Amino acid sequence: MSARLLFVLCGLIPLMGSGCGTAGRGASPRAAAPAQLLTKIDKLDIQDLDAVASECAQRAVESGALKSAPDSPVVLVVSGFRNETQNDDPTISALTYLLIDKFNTIGKAHAMLDDPVVRERLKTNFLLGKGPRSPDYMLGGSVAQFRTQEGRTQQSTFIFHLKLTDTHIGEIVWQGEHQVTKQGT
Repeated sequence: MSARLLFVLCGLIPLMGSGCGTAGRGASPRAAAPAQLLTKIDKLDIQDLDAVASECAQRAVESGALKSAPDSPVVLVVSGFRNETQNDDPTISALTYLLIDKFNTIGKAHAMLDDPVVRERLKTNFLLGKGPRSPDYMLGGSVAQFRTQEGRTQQSTFIFHLKLTDTHIGEIVWQGEHQVTKQGT
């Protein structure tokens, strides 16, 4: 290797780890490569929500809470999430659809959106002998945001609270929390 090429490579190595000063860095494993993701500190992106949905669906299934239903797979209705953040972030609504996808992919639950059409379809299928009259479980929750600043460094932490309720007995059978922290200057 020539001395000139070695000099150029040595000069580039310190730059390889640097990134944009205004980009946030999420706490999820997908956000570990800041050169691939550009995100804002005070907003969630789809990678953050995908990580939240994956981890929470897996933890809910592993908890054993879904095993108590008489039929397999269970019918799970996912309701919308209350946005308690300091901004009106429409990206948060995607969490509902990502959770439905994750539960359906895992295969322990037949997850669907909570809306009047779905509830009517469940009743019709029950009358035709093709399934349960009502969902076995309901999953809902909220997301809150906390901001801090130290000098030029800003940090936002988003905390997701999820609750899985057994609709037959009206009790919460699983609760989970997931945090996403973003920091930048």
